[in-house]
Formats: sequence, C-alpha cells, structure tokens
Amino acid sequence: MIKFLLDANLSPVTSKYLAELGFDSKSITEEKLGYVIDPEVIWK
Repeated sequence: MIKFLLDANLSPVTSKYLAELGFDSKSITEEKLGYVIDPEVIWK
C-alpha cells in the first residue's frame, strides 16, 4: 500500500479524508514535524 505524508501546506483534514477512503495517510502537522526542513523529514 502507498503511504502518504502530506506537507504542512495541506490541511490535516485532507489527511483524515484520505484515511477514511482507506489510504495510509498522515499529515506533517499530525506527526509534529512542521518545524523540520523537507530533506530531514525523509530521515525521520
């Protein structure tokens, strides 16, 4: 299954909607990674 990690510019509501449709979806905001620069997110 494809996993989605949505960037901070997308609402966590979008992530929840995708999860309701059956996708494995998280938001950067939900994961408390909003302060991390993009290249570092990959390693978290």
